Amino acid sequence: AGLVAIAVVALWRRDRTSVLRALVVLAFPLLYTAIYAASTPYAKENNFLQILPFTALAASFLLALAWSRLAPLVPERARGQATAIAIATLAFAVAAPTQAWVYRTQVPDTWELAIETVTERLRPWNGRVAYVEAPREDLGPAVRRTKGLLRPVDDLAALPRDLLDQADAELFSATRLAGAGGFHRERVAEAEPSTITRFDPRWFVARGPAIVALVHPREPVGSWTVEVAAADDGLYRIDLPPAVVGEWLSAEVWRRRARTPQAEPELLIDGRPLRLHPRAAGVLTGWLSERFRSDSGALTARLGPVAGEESVPAVQIYGWR
Repeated sequence: AGLVAIAVVALWRRDRTSVLRALVVLAFPLLYTAIYAASTPYAKENNFLQILPFTALAASFLLALAWSRLAPLVPERARGQATAIAIATLAFAVAAPTQAWVYRTQVPDTWELAIETVTERLRPWNGRVAYVEAPREDLGPAVRRTKGLLRPVDDLAALPRDLLDQADAELFSATRLAGAGGFHRERVAEAEPSTITRFDPRWFVARGPAIVALVHPREPVGSWTVEVAAADDGLYRIDLPPAVVGEWLSAEVWRRRARTPQAEPELLIDGRPLRLHPRAAGVLTGWLSERFRSDSGALTARLGPVAGEESVPAVQIYGWR
């Protein structure tokens, strides 16, 4: 608009000096834009920084021109106040969007703050599980960064209670605590006060909805790579070494990722299937089992063959108390 105003004023005055001055200001931004449009159809804002001084001066010219026409309409005694108000309003209108963008990019979201805090408390992540009741699209980078530690779910109440009790953490929006009763209120009421952390929005600290985190990690007592022996077709016996200690154990089966669809393996304790959490790591895919008592019985795995892969899977055992 400012560039157009310069051209219009120069043509309206109809004198050589005004036209030449307008050409000096307009030549570079117009020529640059024409060459850019001819060279590529993809417009990127950073590529137009070169013409920013010209557009800023043109915008200033337009504002000065508009004020020179409006000022005579304001009584002379109120003209100073009106000028100050106009400048303050303009400065706010120009600066507010930029400052809002800076605030959004520099002040973390409450979800980001909660996840960062909880994941740091749960290091090392091997064998751990944290359930997060949050939109899955918001958790994509965090899930990949934590190597499968975070498990996005639509509703914590839909999970078996014993699975949550075995987990290392639960995160959900504080709005789930509204109203009397309810699953989330029960989880908070049953938890030790020291395991409850609330992340509330605060100016220049965090923005977004309040988040509640229940962090109740098991203490790791070791991890072991165990031998696997083929028993029947697709069935493998996993022998736990005598050195394995811990009140609870969990097992993770690793297989090389295949190009064709890969069936999820089964881990069984005395024939009872264990619930598994899949996670990818490079060219491998791992399935981490739920935690089970160390004296639960024989551990076996059932998985189908994958073309071009070693026949014996790698199994990692984690001990907890």
